[in-house]
Parts: sequence; structure tokens; C-alpha cells
Amino acid sequence: MVKNAVIILSLILSVVSMVVCFTNKGEQTLFVDTGRIFEEFKMTKELNADFEKEFKARKNELDSLYRKITILNSNQSSTKPNVTEMTMIKGLQQEYLYKQDIFERGSQEEKAKMEGKIWNQINTYINEYGESEKLNLILGANGTGNIMYGNKAQDITNKIIEYVNRKYNGTNH
Repeated sequence: MVKNAVIILSLILSVVSMVVCFTNKGEQTLFVDTGRIFEEFKMTKELNADFEKEFKARKNELDSLYRKITILNSNQSSTKPNVTEMTMIKGLQQEYLYKQDIFERGSQEEKAKMEGKIWNQINTYINEYGESEKLNLILGANGTGNIMYGNKAQDITNKIIEYVNRKYNGTNH
């Protein structure tokens, strides 16, 4: 009885091993440099340019307020301090600090939203690429431990960059 169970178990393991060997034969493990894809994706470049424009406009507003405070401070130091002017300067300084805090937090939130939107689009395109090329696995290398080495022959980063940019531009060729 035990002998039969061992024989049956051995046969099952042999069959499973053969199935695994034959189904994995010819499969490749491919990887992409996720940082390069992100940086070279046209959507990243476009959204970064839009973000920079908005950032500069808000920063100019802050800079104007700072210059106003600086001018008032220099005028006050050259004349006798006026209580009304000092109160106004303190109010402007508080307004500046408040707006600066809002500006910094808002910029960080906007940048994070933008990057999330970009990564969602990249992931969608990579999934489409994997399906269209009938790949089983595409690993992402980002230098933080996922993949520390990859043979350049298995690196499909350039193909993915071309693909995601074509898809983003609305062309499929």
C-alpha cells in the first residue's frame, strides 16, 4: 500500500515536472528600466512642462509679496519705525508664510497626482504591450532592489519607450 502511494506520488511529480519544463521552454524573462521609461515618456515631458508653467506663475506671486515686504522693511529701517507700518509688515510676513506653506504643499500634491497619472498610463501601455507580444512576464528595474542586474539582451526598455510614446500619440505602428 505504501509502495503504491510512493509510486503514484513519483509518477505525479514526474508528470508535473515535465509539464513545467515543456511549458517554460522558450519563455524569456524580460525587464525594463522603469526610470528611463518614465523620463522618456512624452506624457511625462508634456505634463512636466505644464506643471512648471503653473509652478512659476504661483512662485511669481509669492516673489512679488516677498519683494513688497523687503521694500517696506528697507523703507522702515531708513525712517523712524511707524506702528501702523510695523503691523502691516507683520501681517504681510504672516500672509507670505501662509501662502508659501500652501504653495509648497500644493506643489507636492500636484506633482504626486501628475506622477500617479503618468504611471497609470505607462502601466496600461506596458500591459497592452505584454499582451500583444504574448509575453508572460516583464520585470521593472529601478535600481532599488527589484533587479540588480540584467543581461542587456533581455532589456526591452527601448521597445517599451517607443511603444508607450506611439500609443500616447495615438499611433499603433
